Amino acid sequence: MKNRCFPRVTGGVLSAFLLCFILITSGCEAPPVSDKKQGDVYGQLNSIQACYLQYLMQRKKAPKSSDDLAPLLEQAGLTGPDVFRSSRDGSDFVIFWGVKPNLQGGDIVVLGHEASGLDGQWVVMTSMGVVTMSAADFQSATFPKGHSAPAELTDLE
Repeated sequence: MKNRCFPRVTGGVLSAFLLCFILITSGCEAPPVSDKKQGDVYGQLNSIQACYLQYLMQRKKAPKSSDDLAPLLEQAGLTGPDVFRSSRDGSDFVIFWGVKPNLQGGDIVVLGHEASGLDGQWVVMTSMGVVTMSAADFQSATFPKGHSAPAELTDLE
């Protein structure tokens, strides 16, 4: 029997493959069952984040507006005027359109968040998932170039 030679796979290539596989097989899914603490906001941002990354992987560029995500969100069953509105603070989410995060670099970059949060907690959409952050953690998070934490947080310094 001949010894077959297999190509060497690096960690970065494997990570990129796994991310693509997860995005392709899961697609944009409807929001998961809401966490009571964060209400529907966590599920909404989770769906927006999945569609944002799916768009990025399919087109090799970041979405420039909500119009770019509309077909993907519609496929996931998310339509209507409240898709981009937080049920916790009643304001539209702040989404950083046109940001192409380095998914292989391991940096966790903020891609969107609630406009004002609630009770010192912010539900934040990052390049690696949706998380709840305290005001202090949110203020020190990594934002894309040209973006920063909301003024009410930076004014606290």
